[in-house]
Amino acid sequence: MKIRITSNVRCIGFAAALVWAASVPAAPEGTPQYQIYDIGVVEVGDTASQGFGVSRAGIAVGRSIRTGGSQAFTWTLKGGIVGLPNLPSRSYAVSNSANDKGIVVGTAATTFFGSSRLPVVWQNGVVSQLPLPAGETLGDANSVNASTVAVGSVDAGSSQRGVIYSGGSATIITQTTTNGSYFLTVSASTIRDGSWARASIRIMLRATSGSSMTSAKAWPLR
Repeated sequence: MKIRITSNVRCIGFAAALVWAASVPAAPEGTPQYQIYDIGVVEVGDTASQGFGVSRAGIAVGRSIRTGGSQAFTWTLKGGIVGLPNLPSRSYAVSNSANDKGIVVGTAATTFFGSSRLPVVWQNGVVSQLPLPAGETLGDANSVNASTVAVGSVDAGSSQRGVIYSGGSATIITQTTTNGSYFLTVSASTIRDGSWARASIRIMLRATSGSSMTSAKAWPLR
């Protein structure tokens, strides 16, 4: 099923069944046109699906929800929806980001709400856990670039911190603002392929006073 709409931004629509927007030639008056594709679910009997991102090459990611679990997926216009394997002992998985090479990152957990969550990566359809910093047992991965550098967070609650996954290791972002605010989680809309990454306004900073704020920040990725 596809539906034509008009919009002034490129978008992905999310509902009980995920839909994906692809640009089509502009209307005569110059308003961008889009086609919405109902992606559906991974398995017959799944109750819903959600989409969480799409790469520049058109690889969409998200999760297909069923009783007792959820399965991460990728979707492309030519290939359709493809389910990704879950980690053993983690019945709930979600893919949050894909790069144009098809490498996908996300989170695997024991409940729909993210209990005992672990950061994961799918390469060539094979799932593996991303490394956690020493002493950490919880984490997630939210975005990945062409160099397979991923970002996300570790721990939870007041101890949650932004993290960079790169080269087989994970590094907590310890840099703070001038007033002592620190990275609570990193969810970059774009991680540039060069030496710098710019996180979107979805980066959350928490001040030492306990207040929270939303901000954009850039830092070097080596």
